[in-house]
Amino acid sequence: MNGDGPFNNWAHGQGSFNLETVLYWIKQNSFRGKKYRNSVPFFISSIKQIKKKIIKTQKIIPSNNGNLLLIVDVQGYELEVLKGIDWSNAPRYLMLEDDQKKSNNLISFLNKKNFIFLYGSTDKIFVNKKYI
Repeated sequence: MNGDGPFNNWAHGQGSFNLETVLYWIKQNSFRGKKYRNSVPFFISSIKQIKKKIIKTQKIIPSNNGNLLLIVDVQGYELEVLKGIDWSNAPRYLMLEDDQKKSNNLISFLNKKNFIFLYGSTDKIFVNKKYI
């Protein structure tokens, strides 16, 4: 996926729960140059979809989580992941990637769950008020 761009085989947004999101980011990565743009049809035809059982976020959060930082980067599905948390056993910190501009919904949801926004633009850090 390098095209004429960075030589690290990385292209933003290529893993998602949603086919339209993957297609969007394949096109957004066109800045990588002519070689990349010429390969776009190949990239699109190479997309694989795999059905997986969904595990609630809470199943991976330990019961003693006073110092836990939960990082969520799921290409626009952060709110859906947050809804899987048992908020009586919430982590101390949350870091969410918000490259899809859904901040208002995320911040509103987390405020209702006793979290406040600390800092960040795309990667946003929140802290549970009970630890401040």
